[in-house]
Amino acid sequence: TSDGTVSGTWTGSAGTRYTLVDDYPDNTGTDYLTHGTTAGYLTFGYPAFSIPAGSTGISVQVMYYDQKTAAQASAAAGQIVVGGTAYNATTHNPANGVWTARSDNWATNPKSGVAWTTDDVNGVGANALSVFGFYSSDASPTINFASVQIQVTYTLPVTTITTGTDPGAGIIIAPGAGAQDVDNFTLQTDAGTDTITSVTVNLSTNSGVGTLAI
Repeated sequence: TSDGTVSGTWTGSAGTRYTLVDDYPDNTGTDYLTHGTTAGYLTFGYPAFSIPAGSTGISVQVMYYDQKTAAQASAAAGQIVVGGTAYNATTHNPANGVWTARSDNWATNPKSGVAWTTDDVNGVGANALSVFGFYSSDASPTINFASVQIQVTYTLPVTTITTGTDPGAGIIIAPGAGAQDVDNFTLQTDAGTDTITSVTVNLSTNSGVGTLAI
């Protein structure tokens, strides 16, 4: 949604370069940025993530399409900025004249050196993810970038539904259980002797109920 930090040679106008790569997965080069021959980096801002508290297994990917413009070797990679420090993925030699999908993964927070937290990826605190984009250590021949996005992969927290409570509308387990408003859930009997015969799902806030057979 905006331009971030920049160095090296890039086509496009400062402040609006993001508009040439904001259409992921553009894999045909409908519009694109050309980088080089001076190597460097270019990052972009984006709407903050809102990953639910308690989520686990968090990783961050920068996904993009690139190609180089001649047969000689270049070197390109994704970049993220965390806690004010830039971190580059391992570079690759782009394909000559062929748009190719790339995905660079950070399984842990490179600033803290440990697992990502929800605050980190939501942009909160000293180890916060802030911008992302492209990096090159060799942009001769020049490199084209057609589109880019940042992705966070995670596992939702487990929610326990307790029989006899009714914290709010949402998922109702029958018979005998209360309701819990959750996005991800597991059905389990208390001691292996109960039988769950159906799950009733409230399809909207105001109306509509559907039943899933067990």
